[in-house]
Amino acid sequence: MRWAIRSIGIVSTIILARLLTPTDFGVVTMAMLFVGIVEVLGQTGQQAALIRHPDPEREHFDTAWTIQVLSGLVLGVAVFVGAEFAGGYFGDSRTVPLIQVLSLRVFIGGFENIGTVLFRKELDFAMEFRFGVYQKLLAFVTTLGLAFYLRNYWALVGGILGGQILTIGISYLLHPYRPRICFARMKELWHFSFWSWVMTIGGFIYNRIDQYVISAFGSSGLMGLYQLSTELAKMPSDELVRPLARALLPAYSKLNQNVNELKKSYLNVLSAVVLISISSGVGIALVADDLVLVLLGEQWTDAAYFVVWLALASAITACSHSVFLILSTMNRQRRAAVQAWWRLLLMLPILGISVKIYGVRGIAPAYLVGVILLAPTYFLMLRPIFVVTISELYALSWRPLAAAAVMAITFLVIPGTAWAELPVVRLMIKVAAGAATFSTMLVLLWWISKKPSGIEKMLIGSVQRYFHRLQAK
Repeated sequence: MRWAIRSIGIVSTIILARLLTPTDFGVVTMAMLFVGIVEVLGQTGQQAALIRHPDPEREHFDTAWTIQVLSGLVLGVAVFVGAEFAGGYFGDSRTVPLIQVLSLRVFIGGFENIGTVLFRKELDFAMEFRFGVYQKLLAFVTTLGLAFYLRNYWALVGGILGGQILTIGISYLLHPYRPRICFARMKELWHFSFWSWVMTIGGFIYNRIDQYVISAFGSSGLMGLYQLSTELAKMPSDELVRPLARALLPAYSKLNQNVNELKKSYLNVLSAVVLISISSGVGIALVADDLVLVLLGEQWTDAAYFVVWLALASAITACSHSVFLILSTMNRQRRAAVQAWWRLLLMLPILGISVKIYGVRGIAPAYLVGVILLAPTYFLMLRPIFVVTISELYALSWRPLAAAAVMAITFLVIPGTAWAELPVVRLMIKVAAGAATFSTMLVLLWWISKKPSGIEKMLIGSVQRYFHRLQAK
């Protein structure tokens, strides 16, 4: 589902980047930063509570939907009223009408069918695939149609609003559940959801704190460059790691009574996340110039600078964020919430000092520095549940890190002009060479290490079984 959605998103971005300008993207990004911070106040974690609940009844679902609807109505009004304030913060009056229109998205968003949560709870990922892809396709068609017609930032806003309306309709078409107003389980759901809500707010601000700083000190054009840089940089790790997260929350919930098995499962998954994140993050950083030129076009070439730093930061973030799944599984939302706000408070001065010394271009490298400094604190949060030692982290990460280092050295030694003249051909060759170098070094280091258990052994075993099946046929 994630790759299908991302493929649609890539095609959409490639086309939109040529129809619109960085300023168009920047103005809408600013508007969505304000809408998002208000909208996140309504994300009180009811869906996670339903997934984690061993045997939820109809009243649980109806109450969760009721909270969802009421939150949307209240917050939609808040977004509309706060539009003028947001325009003053961003220093761009164009954001005011955009925010007012986008308040409709918040207003109606709560009416989405809560029954779709059962797709995840029952591990029915085929239906979740349809739900996710259908809504993305319809939003894709709506946005592109408006972009060809309007050729300005209103096309993006229309696509966002239209996508939300279509999502609500699809949610009722794909699942027969019909929610109704109910307050019976309000206290029970809120007891679980409160700290999840606090964590969500802190996490939302932290994940976008660099964009908030850019929007305050930079132009709308720079904001547009930074926004698409973030999207490109996070693309591989997000779309490879997020599916794991969606599947693992209900899976981990089945192991929460067996801490030893839970830790074993977590370390196995973490080894896969490290491999995926490090290889993709370093890879994106190494091909940033050609990637931006090929996908976005010449007017976006300045975005490559940001992509390098943000891709590396995204790789580290993906590895450390896996901790929050365990905390949610073990009902440690309060601990996760405190950590979310603590890392936000630590990141703010790092970005602030960087802006003062180096200007807005210093935000991306400063963000990477902050992510590196904060990474060890994530694993310390697991101590009340189980202990992850430095030696265990080293054992599952040193081979991917070493393989990535060899890949980086190879790219840095060979001059850029030696790969190919055409950017698209050069990009394809670099991707193939990087994948081959990383994979070869990873397997070689695994073999030298006497073939320990881990993601390498799992992957090689899967390949061997595949070829055995082919031979059997």
